[in-house]
Amino acid sequence: MSDSTNVKDTSGNLAEIKNLSVSFMTDAGSIKAIDKVNFTIPRKTVVGVVGESGSGKSVTARSIIKLLPETATTSGAIYLSNRADSERLDVLSLSGEDLRRMRGSEAAMVFQEPNSVLNPVYTIGWQIEEGLRAHGMKDKKERRAKAIDILKKVGIPEAETRIDYYPHQFSGGQKQRIVIAMALVLNPGLILADEPTTACRPKSSTCCVSPATSSTPPC
Repeated sequence: MSDSTNVKDTSGNLAEIKNLSVSFMTDAGSIKAIDKVNFTIPRKTVVGVVGESGSGKSVTARSIIKLLPETATTSGAIYLSNRADSERLDVLSLSGEDLRRMRGSEAAMVFQEPNSVLNPVYTIGWQIEEGLRAHGMKDKKERRAKAIDILKKVGIPEAETRIDYYPHQFSGGQKQRIVIAMALVLNPGLILADEPTTACRPKSSTCCVSPATSSTPPC
């Protein structure tokens, strides 16, 4: 990554969001989604953002990895420390190539609706391996083994066989676990979870997110 977007990390925080504002251009004009948001995410902690529907929680999460549509205008600053704690990235200044390197390896997102993430024409194994391929893992056997391992960690039974299944062959809760597996496979330092239990039954909600918050085996 270019020196202009990297600075030495002296804060001790995993992420810092400073005066973050996001507006969207619409046919009716500019609409402000969030206005001067400030918070930090310390290392090895879980931080919750609470608010009513439409208050900007998802926009805030997506902003941290600069995953907003072209109609969005963002101001403020977002700093993300790397896993080695040796530097922090100025996310809003990253180039497209640097963003691709950062996403997945340093920060990843678990989206609210798994059906909007999973492609119905590819096996779940292919989709989990996509991140590994994008980050330079060329050995097919190694990628497959890593995908099977992460599926086991998120509680997918018979992972060695079901890695070749398609999304429609899984329940809603299992698809949510697969989306979590996709976020975890590169072992990023920051996981952004946008209401990750929406597709899970109430009794299994904790089990759905436990792989993303600890090393404890899922229910």
